[in-house]
Amino acid sequence: MFDTKISMISLQPFCFAAAENFKRVRYNNGRFVLYTASFRIPQDSEIRLVADYASAVLFSTAAEFKPLLLTPVIASGQQLRLPQGDYYSVKLSPYASYAVYHLFAQVPRFSDRVLPAAEVFSDIESLHAALRDADGHTDVLSLLPAYFAERFRFVPLAPHIDRLISLIMLSNCTATERELSEQSGLSSRYIYQLFTEKVGCSPKMFSRILRFQNALYSLLSGAGGKNGLTPYELNYYDQSHYLKEFHKLCGVLPSELLKLMAGRTVN
Repeated sequence: MFDTKISMISLQPFCFAAAENFKRVRYNNGRFVLYTASFRIPQDSEIRLVADYASAVLFSTAAEFKPLLLTPVIASGQQLRLPQGDYYSVKLSPYASYAVYHLFAQVPRFSDRVLPAAEVFSDIESLHAALRDADGHTDVLSLLPAYFAERFRFVPLAPHIDRLISLIMLSNCTATERELSEQSGLSSRYIYQLFTEKVGCSPKMFSRILRFQNALYSLLSGAGGKNGLTPYELNYYDQSHYLKEFHKLCGVLPSELLKLMAGRTVN
């Protein structure tokens, strides 16, 4: 879609489950739902939350596990305890994050939070029950998108945000607020206000997190080789810049993350 190496990919929180257990179910090109996914946690686990620009709704096939809403993560370090079992996740776009917190829940701060999904979607328990009764992935693939499409059906669009995110992606996350202002015709102050109110962070932080998520995906998928693409290919200045940013937004270095993914201890 864009002549860019940046894509709207997000791996939260299942990137810290065993990699082979993560399975993307459906990628959605819609404005509000990025994709639905399934994964299995083989044993009770503490899942680390890393920096992420998007929200997610997390379901379990276990009746006692209540659906959770994970908001965009700006500060890494939070942990989420998940019991052993099978899970489904719906990844929501930045537009949906704004809709959820300002139109449905009227919550002024919507970053770095883990909430019962029922606080926002009052009827989500009925969806949870339907997921448990569904006959395999085929039914789930129809249930999840349909539910959220209906909830967001009358949500007004934010065309300025759409344009600004596109500009950030086209620049491979290198555009400054001044450059965004010049290309969009909006003032830097207004751009900052738009992002903090409708996306949950500043445009600079959004760019950093989006670039980090692509680096994370490259590392875990092995794109470009065993350890992923080079820092330059991921739009970092050099190796030092890459390692510093990765550690700040993930909490561990890339090599340490690979050890964690393999089930080894990191000192």
